[in-house]
Amino acid sequence: MIVSLFGDTQVRPGKEEQEARLVDRLEPILRGMPGFISSKYYTAEDGEVVGIIRFETRAQLESFVHEGNHGRMQASANEFYASFWVQSAEVYNEYLWQDGEKITYDMTSYFRERDRIEQERANATSMG
Repeated sequence: MIVSLFGDTQVRPGKEEQEARLVDRLEPILRGMPGFISSKYYTAEDGEVVGIIRFETRAQLESFVHEGNHGRMQASANEFYASFWVQSAEVYNEYLWQDGEKITYDMTSYFRERDRIEQERANATSMG
């Protein structure tokens, strides 16, 4: 599994709405990419938003990085962003701690299921 983190995104003044529309267009593309596992976004106490994206393999993450819409957004990043950071890493150890027991296994299905449930909640909230 590959985990890609990004954060401290500084959008240039006056570009917030345009950047938000681009991000909204990229989300379904991200979710439809082969090897996609999950994505989540958190806001830290200091206000920094940190994103976590998981893919099965490095090659599948790279496919998303170079996907047409994402690639165009990266090419025009300077137009929208003053700065942001990205870190990607290969998972070498994973386990679940549950009821006092360390359970070692491939966490891919765990994160996929959590992502599916979160998307269902978000869709239900937006519809009603």
